[in-house]
Amino acid sequence: MLVGEVKVSSAAYMAMLTHALTSEKEEVMGLLLGDVEERSSGAIAIIWGVSVLSRSDKRKDRVEISPEQSSAATVQAEKMTEALGRRTRVVGWYHSHPHITVLPSHVDIATQYNYQQYMDPHFIGLIFSVFNNDSSMKGRIQVIAFQSIESTNSITASGSITGSPLPPGSPILVDDDISIPLSSSSRPTLERLEIPFSIIPQPFTPAPNNLESIVHLQTILQQEEQHSFLEANKSSPHPLSQLYNSGVYQKSMCRLLEYGCSPLLATMQDMLDSNNATLKKLQETKERLLLRSGESVKKEDKTRRTKS
Repeated sequence: MLVGEVKVSSAAYMAMLTHALTSEKEEVMGLLLGDVEERSSGAIAIIWGVSVLSRSDKRKDRVEISPEQSSAATVQAEKMTEALGRRTRVVGWYHSHPHITVLPSHVDIATQYNYQQYMDPHFIGLIFSVFNNDSSMKGRIQVIAFQSIESTNSITASGSITGSPLPPGSPILVDDDISIPLSSSSRPTLERLEIPFSIIPQPFTPAPNNLESIVHLQTILQQEEQHSFLEANKSSPHPLSQLYNSGVYQKSMCRLLEYGCSPLLATMQDMLDSNNATLKKLQETKERLLLRSGESVKKEDKTRRTKS
């Protein structure tokens, strides 16, 4: 029940990439909205929307999702189904890897496996590697689509597959403080399966408004910073500590305005200018077609009169 191909609309891709570029220090996460089509060549996951999630725990190497957020994403998918007249559901998740490889970690592979086991066998994962440089020290962005599959071989600390199956009861270490215990039937180790990934134009009309997700992202980022500020003040009631926390919070808000809101406004202005230019061209084309149509009618009338 694995997916053979992943297609993402350009608008949904822009929303995810914008989210991934909001944090250079911690990972961010969201859910993928779309559907899975069963075809003769295999299952194809088509994504046309995203659900941006706030981070309950900011860490450099992992992200978490709460049941409430999962339920909210399901509600969002149901509303999108009604608005578009096309079935929309949660089909996967995405998260960022700032300054590290695009390949999924052991934690990512284990998390993906759990999603496939308990949510949907077709559930997919996307990873955005951002703020990373190539050999020439130029910034690059990499994206991978993957699922987790079982392997009968043990996995080494470096991530390579080698050896024979682990004995029953042995744990699989997936991070410094997380392990997955094997059942008595000797649960096999896990490995990634990369899936072909492509960006496509909007697959249907009316198109979902993914700009709303990008705009909502600014609110989520502000709420995250506010939550961190309030939690820091609770743990440090000293006036000097609170003064320091206030300065850090104001700096974070200024950074959000500079790197989040301002580029978003510029992007929306560019899109408005582009749409106005396209509208102008369409109106000019319409006028030319009407003019040609009128000339054709006049010629036909003149021909009829001549014949009569």
